[in-house]
Amino acid sequence: MLTEEDRAEAFFRYTAYMSAGLWLLHLAAHEVMKLTSARYRNIPAILAKVAKPEAGEDEPPLPIIGAKSHVLTCQDIVVIPTSTAITFLYLLDLMRLSRERELRWAGFSHAFLVGASLHCAFSVYELSIYFFLGKKLEFFLHHILVFALFAIGTIKCQFQFYLGWAGLVEITNVFLSSLSILGRMDMKQNPLYLASGVGLYISYVLTRLFSVALCLSTLLYDSLYLDQRLWESTSVFFFFFCVVSCIVIYFMSAMWFTKIHSGLMKHLNGTGPQEAGADMDNLSGQSSKTKHKKQK
Repeated sequence: MLTEEDRAEAFFRYTAYMSAGLWLLHLAAHEVMKLTSARYRNIPAILAKVAKPEAGEDEPPLPIIGAKSHVLTCQDIVVIPTSTAITFLYLLDLMRLSRERELRWAGFSHAFLVGASLHCAFSVYELSIYFFLGKKLEFFLHHILVFALFAIGTIKCQFQFYLGWAGLVEITNVFLSSLSILGRMDMKQNPLYLASGVGLYISYVLTRLFSVALCLSTLLYDSLYLDQRLWESTSVFFFFFCVVSCIVIYFMSAMWFTKIHSGLMKHLNGTGPQEAGADMDNLSGQSSKTKHKKQK
């Protein structure tokens, strides 16, 4: 088994390499889409026609990465394979550590090391995008919280089973990003749009509402019957940090689910908005500084 120093070195090395790799994937996606997709090239013009804030029509394109709407679309393209890989690695982690309470509590999994590194690298990648685009403060805090949770769990070799279980929520981003890409490219009538909406709804209920609650219940149940020896080597602060984080994530997910449910029902009933644009961009918004700049 790796020492704490070895785990820390591997985690930060993997995270740095993967963060750079995600940006390379982003830039490659932008160049390929510019060459192959007229819809992609025309996204800023499409969104400007319906006055969508993600169009960024009054802002000059950034060097190399293009207009704001191109940045967001390439971000969503990167999300799909990345979230899929993270989910697969966390499933391997669950299979490795689920057999015994001691393994669930303080077991080490190479799959979790790689998955958590990729998860945190993705947080760094998205934080850099948020910085450029002026996202709201809560989006920064969310990724900082994720980075802290998974970095500590990896390095201290604690709660990797439960963190991997909670991390399965990443699969919902595959469907959410698919919706955003299709929406910005004015393809809401495409059958894939409805399929992605249904996939988001089902995966959201299973992972963010049902699975997170079950994960937290299992963590609390295991804590009641844990060997004293394991408690003595456990960071009580990190234990409560994990518990509180799960509760916060769960209630945030429940709040967002009302919007997802409403959106899907409207689309199924034919009463939802059909104009181009990604609904998530409208909900996430921009920082007050950016809004003030636009108002001026």
